[in-house]
Amino acid sequence: MVIVSFSGRKNGNCEYECFKDREKCPFIGDMEVKLLEAITRSKEACFVIPNYCDYPNANFFIFNERSQCYFQNRPEVLEAYLKVPKKVVVVSNTGEENFRKAMEYQAEEETEFLFLAAKKFGKKSIDGDLMSSGAVRERIRKFLNE
Repeated sequence: MVIVSFSGRKNGNCEYECFKDREKCPFIGDMEVKLLEAITRSKEACFVIPNYCDYPNANFFIFNERSQCYFQNRPEVLEAYLKVPKKVVVVSNTGEENFRKAMEYQAEEETEFLFLAAKKFGKKSIDGDLMSSGAVRERIRKFLNE
């Protein structure tokens, strides 16, 4: 299983060179492309994504945009990527509807989501200590093994 965390990765400037020639993308060898390659080769993948104001964080959007050059003119690679079963763990105290919509390109309809709200576990999201809860860790273990 490939586990992808979208925390703490940096952004870059994109001119969408890949729309004309995939190989001209200045980011063709960056971490996002390597993650896409790893997911495409894996048997299953789990995304761990913070949810801010009903949407995935900015690092997820960088990953999502980078898929443009990764899949450009390679429908067989996109098909292989979409066949990989995916699960999504979302750390969030906000709603799910917008978040799920933002994930549509990366996740098929059957993709499973686990939304973890700090307040449901007696935590404050601003403290960043959700994973200190044994109940949260157990819920994630069960989710990943379902």
